[in-house]
Amino acid sequence: MAASAVPILTLAALMVNIVEAISSELLLTTTCSVVEEVPLGSPVCSLAQLLNHNATGRFQQVNDSSARLFSVDPASGLVRTSGRIDREGIPECRRPQPVCALTLQTTWRGADNSQMLPISATIRVLDVNDNAPRFRGGAVLKASLQEHDRSASFQLPRAVDPDAGENGSVVYSLHPEAQRLAKFSLVDDPHDRLRGPVLLVVGDVNLERDPGLLRVLVLARDKGQPSLNSSFTMELAVINTNDFDPALTPKDPQRDIPENTSVNSMVLQMSASDKDEFSKPLTFSIINYDCPPLCSPFAIHPRSGEIRLTSALDAETQQRYEIYVSVTDNHPPSPRTSVSIVKVLVTDVNDNAPQIVVNRDSLTVRENSQPISTVDYISVKDRDVGNRFIHCNLDGFNRQTDAFSLTRMSGSDAVSGSGSQVLLLLQAIRSLDREQQAAHALSLTCSDSDGVASTENFTVSVGDVNDSPPVFPDRSWWPDCCRRCGRTRHPAP
Repeated sequence: MAASAVPILTLAALMVNIVEAISSELLLTTTCSVVEEVPLGSPVCSLAQLLNHNATGRFQQVNDSSARLFSVDPASGLVRTSGRIDREGIPECRRPQPVCALTLQTTWRGADNSQMLPISATIRVLDVNDNAPRFRGGAVLKASLQEHDRSASFQLPRAVDPDAGENGSVVYSLHPEAQRLAKFSLVDDPHDRLRGPVLLVVGDVNLERDPGLLRVLVLARDKGQPSLNSSFTMELAVINTNDFDPALTPKDPQRDIPENTSVNSMVLQMSASDKDEFSKPLTFSIINYDCPPLCSPFAIHPRSGEIRLTSALDAETQQRYEIYVSVTDNHPPSPRTSVSIVKVLVTDVNDNAPQIVVNRDSLTVRENSQPISTVDYISVKDRDVGNRFIHCNLDGFNRQTDAFSLTRMSGSDAVSGSGSQVLLLLQAIRSLDREQQAAHALSLTCSDSDGVASTENFTVSVGDVNDSPPVFPDRSWWPDCCRRCGRTRHPAP
């Protein structure tokens, strides 16, 4: 109680007992009460009431342990407080007992010293609620809690209140803020004087909506009037249970990139998130399901998620790629993984000229053949996917192309994922005479829709047939006559 408290003088029971004489003298006893924490000098009781009103003499206090707390006026016998009356600080009151009583020994001597009476005053120290409960072991206890574990319980320390009776009786409760969480409850056995209450987990603790460190405030209050209380904090570090898969964004995207994209260019930026609180950092990787690790022309940075080109692309070789991007949350002991399929379409650029395929071994036409005679088929192919039209022009050295023509075969135009292709028919459009010209040098130029062209030079041989009789070089012949025989020269037949 504060020093300003109103002093209380309680003569609970003034009892005068005449007991057996000690050394031919009587022992006078009385019982009185004092409330703790009264101001110094507060009256407690009067010992003069034990004597005859006509008795005169002096009181003398025996120097014992009570002398530091109380003093007796020698003339009036009034007992006053001379020290701080703190019930919890008095050694005789520290024992667990409902009533704390101190004994004050005093003697009274008559004025003529003819009589001496011993007086024993029992002073009961009454308790006031001046101590709040205190938790043993400190005001904070730290522990860990597994996420979603509703079977967890935590033994809390006991709160001790040195006050007596209802003032020292302690009850426990959760702070209103902890009650609003609806995740914890307290169980206390009031008859268990050794252990404190038990904190039970009754609600779902989820790191996705709850903080990683929960502070549960427990209150301990006594039953005194007014009630005093103190608090205790239970700090629970919540351990993540990794109950969410990481999420990849964008999800299953598609990207178009030209085949002439430079190596080390960034193709796509992947990002990932995880609702689990303690699942960082996330790790990206590429899973190559359909080829060895080195066959994919793409790589991903394990931390940033950047997908970059690692080797040159060729739309004529492969136009589509499926990149299986994986992200792992690295949460022990069972990390979670998500996969997203990135579809990459390699767009064609015009980097290939048409390829002219001529079978040179079969480029022969017989002379005197009928007009419009087939010489051979010529195949023209453009590997560029985007070129859907091939134009070809036949030319000849010395402008001798009037004997041949090119015909685009109907239905031969083909456009596919591997490029464009056309089949040309090379024909002789008039009869040829080997004896006049045994071979014809031709030049075939083909260009695609963007004007990229290629030229193939080849020769068409004219096959001989037996269509000419032998011919003498001279139309007349004069043989030489032998001069000895005297013959003359005659014309040749």
